[in-house]
Amino acid sequence: MEKNIFTTSGIMLLTTLMSTNLYAQSGSTLSQIYDIDFRQNKITDALLGDECGAIGVTAFAYEEGKKITYSLTDNADGCFEIKSGSGKVFMTRYECLNPLDNPIKNITVKAVSESGSTVEANFAIDLALHTPPDNGGGDGDPNDGNEPPEIPVESNGVLLDWNKGLNQSLEGWTWQDDVAYSNPGWILGSHPTLGDGERFRWGQGPRSFNKGDYGKLNTARVTVTDRAPSTNSGGALVVEELPNSTDHRSTWWLWYDGKPLSERGITNNSTDRMSFYLKAEGLAPMSDDGGMGSIGTNFHVGTYLCWRTGGHPSGSGQGCPYEGPGNQHYYHYLGINPGAWIHVLLDQHPTHHRGQNGKPLANNPTLESDGKHYFAQLNQMYMEIRYPQPTKTSYVIDELKFYSTSDTEEPHQNDESITSLWVGYWPNTDNWEIGFKDKSFDSLGNGKFSTFEIRWSLAPITNDNFADATPINALKYSGERYTGTTNTSRIRRPNDWKPDVWTRFQLPDEIEQTDKKIYFAIKDVSVAGGNAGTGWPWNRTDGHNSPSPYVKVIDYHLNVH
Repeated sequence: MEKNIFTTSGIMLLTTLMSTNLYAQSGSTLSQIYDIDFRQNKITDALLGDECGAIGVTAFAYEEGKKITYSLTDNADGCFEIKSGSGKVFMTRYECLNPLDNPIKNITVKAVSESGSTVEANFAIDLALHTPPDNGGGDGDPNDGNEPPEIPVESNGVLLDWNKGLNQSLEGWTWQDDVAYSNPGWILGSHPTLGDGERFRWGQGPRSFNKGDYGKLNTARVTVTDRAPSTNSGGALVVEELPNSTDHRSTWWLWYDGKPLSERGITNNSTDRMSFYLKAEGLAPMSDDGGMGSIGTNFHVGTYLCWRTGGHPSGSGQGCPYEGPGNQHYYHYLGINPGAWIHVLLDQHPTHHRGQNGKPLANNPTLESDGKHYFAQLNQMYMEIRYPQPTKTSYVIDELKFYSTSDTEEPHQNDESITSLWVGYWPNTDNWEIGFKDKSFDSLGNGKFSTFEIRWSLAPITNDNFADATPINALKYSGERYTGTTNTSRIRRPNDWKPDVWTRFQLPDEIEQTDKKIYFAIKDVSVAGGNAGTGWPWNRTDGHNSPSPYVKVIDYHLNVH
């Protein structure tokens, strides 16, 4: 594929990565070598960032149960080197960027398995130099005259910055043992990002406190010793039960305000993602027997939206600080296992609208009904372990932020049948799990199954390069019994009466040990009348065609070191 890159010196580097002459030793079960780095290779980032000299080639070969090591049998006269464990190729001599006489550099990658099998692949790298166009700025900057409009989100989408706190101390907030209804928590004073708090006749508006309904007794604190894998500094929020609690449902109001987040500069009308890392403890493990009842809901995020109505907000449903007109209370449901960090990515398509059982719920539902955008009008939310558990529970939240997919590598994504997406890694069992909801059906049951394909990469995955990313080997709800094919990157909903989708899989150890971030993408490949498995009830076909041609993407930080 051809990749266009602008360097800081105003030189555009065209890199063509072509794998040729793939061959394996006779009788070997070692796969051929693939290049699993499919990003548009921005050499500026590579040369200046934490992967100095990375050129967008990561070799990957696989043999069941065997460790693979990589080397270069031809390094183009010392211009390149390869990491033996990860297969990632780097440039070692920067004068190779200016090859006036021979712009093509050829390298040969060799993969060796513990079994003794070998495989090689040749890559031709075009390092020809070109001058980028001047778009009117006169200084050779390729972005001159073509910058996207600035988005007026002043805080970079960060709502609660727990990096500026410890225990009950939190910058701009005051801890009280009775914030509301005898529940402990924080009250907003004067905050450098959020501004000042507001007062209402019933008390202070902006606050974060225990959601003490049904007798739930919880407290919260900021920890600096248990952080998401995406950061090595600052703090995270811990929500945990008090000693005399018997309900075992840790729950907390994260934000309870008299203004929507857009009026605090956290979100705007283009915001369509809420991202955070979550680790829950004390949950009963989810069943993983591969049956119809394996998946359920044990954690949820409740959201409330509001907007100004022009009238006095004298009661619920009248507008800020209460929920907006027409019952603007929604739920995002998750079904997760305890004991590991998962990355949660909520979109504008909630799982449920309060009191609206059985009715279809549109993506960005308030835009359709009231002309309001979901995250722009968000003013209250809580996170809760949904049902009582057998032991005391707690959870940790970190890296909570909002953003727009219009600012990402792939702005066109499936928010219809792949919603409330999460992915996590359990190092103690070396297992990955991924889950989401399919809300694309008007009603469930009656054999309305759907089928999905999941792939991974060490670089951002887009609609264009999805087919080039590496398929996962799904261990649950995959294979002929469920999807009618041996393709283990395809999975099916466990139960046609539920929107839940879930599977478990593993990735090569060398990837987990050497790389910082892994990208995942899911595509709905449902075909009405197709994908029937061989076992009941999955021997029935998909209930409809995929409602979206696009992928849904999420990433996971393994470490930041």
